[in-house]
Amino acid sequence: MSDIPSDSPVPPLLPSAHPAPPAPKPGQERPLAMPEVVNLPRKWALLVAALAAVGLLVSGLLWQKLSSIQEELARRSTDSGAQAIEARTLARAAQDGMRELTARLALQENRISEV
Repeated sequence: MSDIPSDSPVPPLLPSAHPAPPAPKPGQERPLAMPEVVNLPRKWALLVAALAAVGLLVSGLLWQKLSSIQEELARRSTDSGAQAIEARTLARAAQDGMRELTARLALQENRISEV
């Protein structure tokens, strides 16, 4: 199965609570047996544990990165809201100035037309 030799097997995950059933007599059906517990070599168990630890570490780092991205997004959203308010204020001031200039122009044209 595997080229990696096993040093010592990992103890069974579940100890057998029931003794082995007696052999069936001829003519009787054999009752269903409980599945046997698989013994994993110690190296495989350590490898699985190491992979789980690496996965946990990577997920923690990604969570931290996501948290910093969320903070940056919130900061930028606040900044853009402030800029939008400032832009509206400047636009209203420009409209007011334009109305004033239009009124002055109309007044000057009126004066010129009288002459």
